[in-house]
Formats: sequence, structure tokens, C-alpha cells
Amino acid sequence: MDLSGSSLTFYFGFWLFALFFFWTVITIPDESLGPELTTDYHERTSLFAFRDGFLILGTLLAAAAPVLIDAAVKALGKAPDVIDDDQLLTGQRREGRYIGLWSIAKKLSAALGIGIGLLLLGNAGYSPNMVQNEFTVMMLRVLYALVPCLCNILAILIICFYPITEKKHAQIQREIENDANLGLIP
Repeated sequence: MDLSGSSLTFYFGFWLFALFFFWTVITIPDESLGPELTTDYHERTSLFAFRDGFLILGTLLAAAAPVLIDAAVKALGKAPDVIDDDQLLTGQRREGRYIGLWSIAKKLSAALGIGIGLLLLGNAGYSPNMVQNEFTVMMLRVLYALVPCLCNILAILIICFYPITEKKHAQIQREIENDANLGLIP
């Protein structure tokens, strides 16, 4: 569709109107539901705070989704790069060793994380099946939300600054192929 001038203005105006019209059709019942659910001041405040908080969180996650998906894809694709780099350095393919080490590292990391988390909860005064004090509740929040977020941010930073780039990997592949052609790699 090739639009220009007034037809482009009309097209844009139509879709802008449609967007806000249907947004209004959806938000009026949504906004009206809160006051109908409860008449208690504190419950309404909490209800609207949660609704708006999740709206903001959802918007931020949707905006960040392309970056997060790209980081996850890059993370999943790093294992073969490391194996190729090792082959270039040693002349051997050692996929089994790397996959085994990564598997053990993931299990040890999970065990260590659980152990440290339980130790910190115990030191914070956690007792099962009881109402927890404020410090213990804060520790639960930190361990459940903040620590995983910080670990994920660290992982994303490591991936972003990972030394084997696409260009470097292509160079590694060429060198492996050259070494194979010269008979240096079996």
C-alpha cells in the first residue's frame, strides 16, 4: 500500500482513533471493577496498587523481551563456540567433557544456592508453619526475587561481553578447517 499526503494522514488518524476507542472499551470495565470488588479503603488501595504495578511490570517486560530473548539465544549458543575454540587450541574434540562439566556445574550451583539460601533463612529466624517476623519476610523476598534478578543480570553481562563473537567464531572455524586440511587435526 503506497500512501502519501492526506491519505496517509487519514490512515494514521483512523488507526489512532481505533486504538484509543478500543483501549477505552477495554479499560472502562477494567477500571470500574475495582470499586465494585470492595468498599474497604485499604483493600482498594492494595488492589489498584497491584493492578497498576503489574501493568507497569508487564509493560517493562514486553519492552525488554527482545533483549532478553536475544540474550537467552546467545547463552544457549555459546557451548559450541567454546568447544570449537578448545579444538583449535588442543587439536581435540572434547564435547563430552564440556557437556559433563556444565551439567555438574549446574547441579553444584543449584545445591550451593539452596544450601546458602536455607542457611540465610535459618539465621534470619525462619520457622515453618508460623507467622514470620519482618526481617525473615524481607529475607524471603530478597532470596526469592532480588538474588535471582541480580544473578540473571550478571549472566546477561557476561554473555554481552563474552570474548567469542560471531567474527571471532568464524575465524576459529576457518583455522580449524585449515588445520584439518593440513592434517594437523585428525
